Amino acid sequence: MKLADLNNVDYESTQATTVQSEYRPEITSPEWTDYVLSQLEPNELNKGCPTVAGVRRLAEKLLGRITRSVSLVAQVPTPDNGERSTIIHEIDIEEHGTFSGACDVCRANAAPPFDRNIVSSADTKAEGKALRRALKINVIVAEEKDEGAGTESNKPDKITNSQVSYIDTICRRNNIDVEKATKKSFDVKKLNDLSNEQAANLLRDLSKMQRDQNLIGDLQGYAENWKEAF
Repeated sequence: MKLADLNNVDYESTQATTVQSEYRPEITSPEWTDYVLSQLEPNELNKGCPTVAGVRRLAEKLLGRITRSVSLVAQVPTPDNGERSTIIHEIDIEEHGTFSGACDVCRANAAPPFDRNIVSSADTKAEGKALRRALKINVIVAEEKDEGAGTESNKPDKITNSQVSYIDTICRRNNIDVEKATKKSFDVKKLNDLSNEQAANLLRDLSKMQRDQNLIGDLQGYAENWKEAF
């Protein structure tokens, strides 16, 4: 390059872009479940719960390649067993081992239209249980909730303490104003006025800002005492 040409170089465009490393809590942290849920796309959530397709994608993204995924039919529906189907699903994940989940569905307690496809319904539920055990998340998948998976399916209606903690962590690390970021999408007076599902959506938006700092814009300005006013 000639000396004269150096004057025409756009140094701003040639500078390396500084990328903020994404905060990733330990898998044993109380913030882990909310971190995982924040990685889901909008079409991978159903009424606040992750879909099987969503957790399957995240299992490979966050843990490793799924090398084996099989369903074992432990019980087929017959008149003698009350039309009950029991499925055991096993998955192998590279460097993480084998995880399994079992589920039984009977025609009497399956909501339409699942009562016509109880084997495939039990299969989907069992895979979802195996995947969430692998991911170590403490919420059920949407396919389990649709047919009454039991007490563990109870998802809190209000924002949880772990969600508040994770929101604070992301905002502090990325200099984001918690109140401004929240009120950009939700008309609330306090962060604790958010529902669990709204908090999950907020976490997803904050995670996107963390990956792309240009999205923060005028939301900059983390305040250490934000909990006192908001």
